[in-house]
Amino acid sequence: MHIKFLEHGTGQVLDAVEYLLAVTDAKGERRAGVEIRRGDLYQLASLADSLDFKYRYSSAVVSFHPDDMPTDEQLETLTDEFERTAFAGMDPEQYSWGVVRHDDNLGGFHLHIIIARVELRTGRSFNPAPPGWQKTFDPLRDHFNTRYGWKSPDIDAHPENARVIQPGHRVYRDVRTAVTSGLEDPRQAIIEYVQTGIVSGLVKDRKDMIAYLEEAGFEISRAGKNYITVMDPDLESGNRWRLKGALFDENFDFDRTLAAKAARRNGVDRKPDSAAAATFYRQLEKKRGERAQYNQKKYQQSKNSATRRNQRAIKSQTEVAQEMEADLAYAALGESLPAVVASTGDSVRNLATGATQSRGSESEPAVESAQRRAKKTESQELRRQDLRANRRNSPAVQQRLPDPSAVKRDVPTQPRRQKQLFGEILPFNDIQHIDLNKRLLRFNDGSQIEVGKTSLTAKKMSDKKAAIRLIAGSKARHWQVIKLSGSLAFFELAAELAFKEGIDVVPLTPQQKMIMEKMYERERINRARAAIAETITKSERRLDVIKSASQRSRELHARFTKEVGRNWFSQPGNGLIDSIWFNKEQASQIQKSQQQKKTIS
Repeated sequence: MHIKFLEHGTGQVLDAVEYLLAVTDAKGERRAGVEIRRGDLYQLASLADSLDFKYRYSSAVVSFHPDDMPTDEQLETLTDEFERTAFAGMDPEQYSWGVVRHDDNLGGFHLHIIIARVELRTGRSFNPAPPGWQKTFDPLRDHFNTRYGWKSPDIDAHPENARVIQPGHRVYRDVRTAVTSGLEDPRQAIIEYVQTGIVSGLVKDRKDMIAYLEEAGFEISRAGKNYITVMDPDLESGNRWRLKGALFDENFDFDRTLAAKAARRNGVDRKPDSAAAATFYRQLEKKRGERAQYNQKKYQQSKNSATRRNQRAIKSQTEVAQEMEADLAYAALGESLPAVVASTGDSVRNLATGATQSRGSESEPAVESAQRRAKKTESQELRRQDLRANRRNSPAVQQRLPDPSAVKRDVPTQPRRQKQLFGEILPFNDIQHIDLNKRLLRFNDGSQIEVGKTSLTAKKMSDKKAAIRLIAGSKARHWQVIKLSGSLAFFELAAELAFKEGIDVVPLTPQQKMIMEKMYERERINRARAAIAETITKSERRLDVIKSASQRSRELHARFTKEVGRNWFSQPGNGLIDSIWFNKEQASQIQKSQQQKKTIS
């Protein structure tokens, strides 16, 4: 078993966590198994990514020889002792860490450990592996190797142990791929490759070693008494590695190494040694005591310093979200934010001031407001002070107050704040983490939005999602005229959404102007089509009314003829009506009267 702290620690912690939990490794090969053994890794990533330190996390690898086969109980004991060593003198609420087990396809496994480099009570930087960390963790390693009879990685005493030397923990099929990929230490990858050749019997002397490396594609530029220099001909000049140690000494006994390998395979020299284990444990306890004394002195809190340091203290995701309420309410209600949405590196020009910020790639979407920034009035300043006071009195801080019931908070609820910010388009549950200092919202899918006074920044999201979220933010802030910058696909989506929301868009480039003209032309055509369709619909409705009335008239005519036709008769109309109906008795009297008039005349 071997413990090795890696040099990573400056990138995005969320990316490191997603790599640890991925089902495939860096080479794209599927892992045999992934298991989280300690910690909440996504909360750790959210916590560490909010730090303003250069180094935000530390990582380590605990690797085992395939013949070790530790039990689950032994792994738990090892993990507990590692925790006691790395965080000596600290309480569990002072640190955040996680442990992930990776099983490979060759039957072996290793543990990945990731630690947020911050002490949670004070918010100060915490380094679990300072320079010289080997003096503390080597006794821990040696204690367990002697306690359980695990193989030691000491290359001088056990040069046949190829896989337990770190940072490389894989057996590469192509050693040059390992060297050129940058995923492993080149020297260590070459050492493991040579050791694999030794234990497999392909390398029996120094001459075989040189031939073995040359067959892999390397060149041996120099071979000294106790070293050899290896270089890759395909890489740039200067990429060469001098390999020193027992393996590369010209007097190294390869036969003894192979015999030792066979003996250890048969169980020789692998018995637990309780006396040696106790000696190493005493050394470990001494180092722990020194480490605990240092940590307790560095991270002790006085009442006066606690309040000052808590201004930059790192809290859990829930606490940060609670403390963000006042800031978000102020952004939505109190202070005028004239700019809308901008992507990192894109050109952002404020139409009110004419100021231009830095310009970079146009691959990410952006929008900017054209409203003039309103001057802060005295009442707005007073309201901001009140809201900041309310933020200090959030539930996370109230727990440290003598009388929490005496604190009154006047901030919107989560649903109300959600509506104010994003116009009911962005669900609050999509937000994973809110950073007060950077005013950054990180979402569960890894995307994020930076909330600035004059801009919102969208990162790591699709054009469609960015357009929806950013235009929603523009609408929530009542911006009426905006500019868009970013990819043309994003511009087209965002401009269409803005047009539907009644927000005017000012094009910045000829391509954007062309898209806007096409959009306006489509809108004019759609409106004309809608007007024509409405006219046709009205005409069809009138025709239906006429047809219905005519049908009703015919039905009444037939019914009248059937029921009273005996006493009535009809004559053709005058063109305005179909027919004229007469009562037979009245018609008979009229006819007699007309005849009498003719007789008299």
